[in-house]
Amino acid sequence: MKAWRLFLTRMVVFVLSLNCIMIRGLIYSPAQAAAANMAQGYEATIKAAREAVAKELSSGIPSSATAAVMVDGKIVYAEGFGLRDRSNSLQVDTQTQFNMGSISKIFTAASILVLVQEEMLSLDKPVTDYLPDFTMNDPRYKDITVRMLLNHTSGFQGTNAKDGFTSVKNRDYVSETLERLKTGNLMNEPGEISIYCNDGFTVAEAVIERVSGKSFSDFLQEKVFSKLGLDNTSTYYREGNQNIARVYQGDGLVPLPIEYVNILGSGGLSSTAIDLCKFGEILQSEAVLNQAMLFEYTKPQYGPLTVPAGEPLFNVGLGWDYIQVHQFKSQGINVLAKNGGTLQYNSQLYVLPKERINIAVIFAGSAKPAAVTDAILWALLEEKGIAQKPIPAALPEDARVPDSMKGFEGFYASGDGIAKMEISGDQKGVVLSTWNGKVFESKVVLVCKDDGRFYSPEGSSYSLAEHSRGKVLIVHPDNANTGFVSHEKLNIRNSVDADAFSGKVWVPVNMSPYDFPSVMLHIAAIPELPGYILVNDGETYTPLALKSPTDTCMSFNYLRDQPEFHIQNVQGETLLYNYGYYYAEASALPIVAMGDTIRIDSDGRNKACVIGADTFIHFSIPEDGRIIVFTPGLSLLLDSLTSGSHEVHAKAGSYILAIGEPGDAFELIQAE
Repeated sequence: MKAWRLFLTRMVVFVLSLNCIMIRGLIYSPAQAAAANMAQGYEATIKAAREAVAKELSSGIPSSATAAVMVDGKIVYAEGFGLRDRSNSLQVDTQTQFNMGSISKIFTAASILVLVQEEMLSLDKPVTDYLPDFTMNDPRYKDITVRMLLNHTSGFQGTNAKDGFTSVKNRDYVSETLERLKTGNLMNEPGEISIYCNDGFTVAEAVIERVSGKSFSDFLQEKVFSKLGLDNTSTYYREGNQNIARVYQGDGLVPLPIEYVNILGSGGLSSTAIDLCKFGEILQSEAVLNQAMLFEYTKPQYGPLTVPAGEPLFNVGLGWDYIQVHQFKSQGINVLAKNGGTLQYNSQLYVLPKERINIAVIFAGSAKPAAVTDAILWALLEEKGIAQKPIPAALPEDARVPDSMKGFEGFYASGDGIAKMEISGDQKGVVLSTWNGKVFESKVVLVCKDDGRFYSPEGSSYSLAEHSRGKVLIVHPDNANTGFVSHEKLNIRNSVDADAFSGKVWVPVNMSPYDFPSVMLHIAAIPELPGYILVNDGETYTPLALKSPTDTCMSFNYLRDQPEFHIQNVQGETLLYNYGYYYAEASALPIVAMGDTIRIDSDGRNKACVIGADTFIHFSIPEDGRIIVFTPGLSLLLDSLTSGSHEVHAKAGSYILAIGEPGDAFELIQAE
């Protein structure tokens, strides 16, 4: 289920060359950036940074960026790229705040360790010792320890998305998450498998507040920010700060609404590239954590079953994605890394404790900050004579797929939807086909090589492995023995009546006017997969195992953010429930035409309709109201919150979702 993460689609396009950004006649040269910091002796590193950032910005998708490099405790390079405010021609400078996303997790983990250091809690005691009112439907919740919250082994299903990314602050997000977890189950045994999980850090945030008696924001300010001199780092943006990087669609002058990430402990902090580099200095002194806590902070903490074979690429620490980034480890360089991504921002932090190098990159808009950080670090290591980027090895010779691999054919779940794996007719590889709603269509051929691996056209290698609960496909990005599970085979299940779910379109009834994610769902069943349903959110088809005719269950060991759907009777109406969101069946929605008015009823629920004919609509939207339009195929066509637009060309059969207060009226007017 990816649509709620990806509302920033179709963001095209402003043009960037290596030396300048041009927006409607306005020219900005990075070389003239305000307060840019460029030390002598780092010319190759700076050149690599500018080229890598320019490459990302040249896609026309990200609006701006910032980058910084710190060596031996000093900033040797820092720069802003693009405009933070286009209508007023304000450049990004080195003090401009961006949302850092999940880099927030290493701040949360450090906060927990401060409390351990002060002997106020223990990493290996149950969460219930500190949150006595924390409960779940699954009795195994009692086995979840504080450590498991921070190393992604809690077993939680993933992310409470409702009101997580909004245009207003939601101070109740933590308590709402704890309330919703009460009816939830676990996807794995606590402590076994590290699967990326935001909810663990939300619960950790609750622990910090309960144990310390302080708000999360106040605790961070007192125990972390002030001790490291992080003057431009805060939960949300600093109060009253206008120097923030706004995100734009295409070459427009109207920014998207300011993004408030209410998932504070997991992804809600804002900062600058310089301040992120300063945070990396937490490993160089005992200003925040003593040596015992620094050891805990920087050692591998991943669950023992994180991959069925080989070593996990995702070798997490407490909050860190990687305690050792493998491509640098092979060259004798230890790099700790944390990536961040919100709906509007993308970030990356590298920390090299031995070499005392910290590198941070943040983009406003969708981008690949890890690729930029890689380019900067390799240039710096080469410029200082520390290491040379290795030359990729030649690929092994082609081979035939062993007959023993026949048992791996079948259907697989992945983060990109459902796939079918088959050995090619010539036995030279395996074919991965993806479900498009009607058939499985060929997507990629993985060629078998004589090292026993399968190679993609891009050169990444894959291996097939079996464990006690099933079969998996493991991807090895740099062709070493490290990897992560990309596909997991669907186990054969008993057939369960899917009629309550299947063949139906579901429309949300409790979307808020300010909650950014917006999806409709189509649920189907196919004969090849008895016991499963396929949930289409307009982008992907996610298989869910049926527990009963009205309930699904999490049935995969390695798939993050697995939803549980339940059919519930709410005041006499059949609704679909998923982790805070309710959906109604869309089969009997009223048909609307020009001149009609959509009115929110006294219950305040979202009001949905279907467009009867192809048309160009202008919506009259009340203050604080919101209109969302989906295509007949459920792709997002218009969201007045994120686009600011009240007009759309829509085909017959498109869906309109009106969101507002009781009595709000939305008029459909023929657009000129």
